[in-house]
Amino acid sequence: MIRRCTEEDIPQVAEIENLSFSRPYPAFVFKKYLRARFLVHEEEGKITGYIIGVKMGSKGIIISLAVHPEYRGKGHGKKLIEELVRIMDAGIIELQVRRSNTEALKFYQSVGFERKGILPAYYGDGEDAVVMFMKKG
Repeated sequence: MIRRCTEEDIPQVAEIENLSFSRPYPAFVFKKYLRARFLVHEEEGKITGYIIGVKMGSKGIIISLAVHPEYRGKGHGKKLIEELVRIMDAGIIELQVRRSNTEALKFYQSVGFERKGILPAYYGDGEDAVVMFMKKG
């Protein structure tokens, strides 16, 4: 089931974040996004993944997406993206991915995102970001 994230979900979301990224967002960051398009995938009472989207001008931006390692490859990430795209009132959805994150790059391409360009030294450690986009509809 996909639903809006609540404050009670933050500890599980933060756990997924910590398991998924080498430089995870701290839990307080997630509280700031509770009014955004912040969705969780829940299965049998457990949060298995989350996605955060915001609207900037006429486009939607995916801030973060992660699926618990035990649930990867089961379609949870794809369902989260599909639902976010459905509810996002924007013609284009964009995101940034670390250039070294080949698994994420392949995943986003498999669900319909295309490469747009590179943001040199985008991340704090100097790594480039690959900008990807999807046209809605």
